[in-house]
Amino acid sequence: MGHSACVFMNREWLLPVNHGFAGGGGRMNRESYAHFGPLKNHVALLIFGDSLFDAGNNNYINTTIKANYKPYGETFFHYPTGRFSDGRLIPDFIAEYAKLPLIPPYLQPGIDHQLTNGVNFASSGAGALVETRQGLVIDLQTRQNNLWGW
Repeated sequence: MGHSACVFMNREWLLPVNHGFAGGGGRMNRESYAHFGPLKNHVALLIFGDSLFDAGNNNYINTTIKANYKPYGETFFHYPTGRFSDGRLIPDFIAEYAKLPLIPPYLQPGIDHQLTNGVNFASSGAGALVETRQGLVIDLQTRQNNLWGW
């Protein structure tokens, strides 16, 4: 079974998610981040995961693992979006809480990859290993490469 994760990224600098890496008992405050440069109030949401987090990337690859048909999306969006849900996903609620718009799938045609609000790299059915459903999903290595090319 795959696992999902959200990574929060400052607009200018990647901030450590696990404060334990800071040393000193894992206690960090604003001064602890000073060497990363100026902190901004704006955050971008970078999303990795499986069907719990995929906003529709699988719609744009050659696979049978898709949610681009009814009943998916009927209640909230009123049309299928590629989300394996009748409505919003966990990252959609996190984005709403952070006062961000819905985060689009990385592979969605026409999106600007200079998005300041973030991007969704999740792929339904994906796992951490390249061998997981090979050829049917976007493997973790490819998604990481997409991140570095973003």
